[in-house]
Amino acid sequence: MTTSPPLHEAKGRKRGDSSTGANGAANGSIAANGHHGTMPEAEPGAFASSVKGETPASSSSRNGAIEVAPPVPGGGVSGTALSCQYQAELSIDNTAFFIEAEKPILIKKLVEVLLLQVNEINMEITEEGVSIRGMESSQIALMDVNLSRGNFCTFTVNRPTTIGLQLPLLRDMMKTAGPGDFFRLYKNVEDEYVHMELFPKSSPLMAAHAKLHFSWKSMDIDMEVIQPPDHLCAGEPTIVMESSRFKELMSEFKNLGEQVELALNTDQHGEHHLLWHVSEASRVMDVWVDSRGDGGSGGRRVTINRNGLQNWRKSFGLKHLDIFSRGSTLSNKIKLWLSETHPACFHYDIEEDMNKGWARFWLAPFAETAAVGN
Repeated sequence: MTTSPPLHEAKGRKRGDSSTGANGAANGSIAANGHHGTMPEAEPGAFASSVKGETPASSSSRNGAIEVAPPVPGGGVSGTALSCQYQAELSIDNTAFFIEAEKPILIKKLVEVLLLQVNEINMEITEEGVSIRGMESSQIALMDVNLSRGNFCTFTVNRPTTIGLQLPLLRDMMKTAGPGDFFRLYKNVEDEYVHMELFPKSSPLMAAHAKLHFSWKSMDIDMEVIQPPDHLCAGEPTIVMESSRFKELMSEFKNLGEQVELALNTDQHGEHHLLWHVSEASRVMDVWVDSRGDGGSGGRRVTINRNGLQNWRKSFGLKHLDIFSRGSTLSNKIKLWLSETHPACFHYDIEEDMNKGWARFWLAPFAETAAVGN
């Protein structure tokens, strides 16, 4: 089965190998209160990239590795506070950026979804918010995540900054964050290191001590600049359905085959229908969806708009669709934009609020399944 041409061509190579710090701990380990524990090594980046980083001789931190320091009074930034109501007391003029969030769980969810596609990312922090873009190895799936500044109780950017991150390490850091913890991320202008702190929000001593303080040198991940095809997610979506139902369908389908065929039709009464079809040697599954309900648990409603498509039919890889369905933790609804000639767009509004940002994924269909003309 051949696929349509990649969404985007990207070339790159590793420009630097992992190094070992002065204490002999290999890249990919964590230093905590003087003790070292081995962490799982990150697999090669799924998106073509180059990594470069050199650790200063005076530092014991490893390139790409994380140092977990003991709790630091004041959180490591002079005069900082831990709640939006104290923003006026912040003294952060020496930082490139300084952001705080009361919902580390949202960041944890995003990391888990992104890690299924790539291992290394560039996180761009600007006055508008935080954005992450990347492409998985087959170059037929593209992702774009945007978190507006409204997701953070404190958001100050004195200098737009791009941070290179290894997602497996970030995931392991975020695993230590509890639902009631307070999250802080900052970088000083003259410092090569990025700092992340977690505070037990319920503790009366949280203003004085961080529960955990992580520091790492930002990686130089050389990625070709990707401009997301936002025009493919514009206007009225073709399909709007509950994200939990989308996840249920993809979980069922992935056990039957490697691809699913989607067909959009209109009957003689003008009713739009979407058919999901997946099969293997001995089994076939068809799920018929219309605007009255999808036949799933509770008969949950689905909005279908033809958007000029007639007898549209294409096949997509279930591996990618199953990954996209993990975004159901970000929003109760998923929006799909289908096209005759372009990749499909799968879109989640963060917490059902488009002003908070989004997570978008584009997927090219299998080339040999052509759309049927009007």
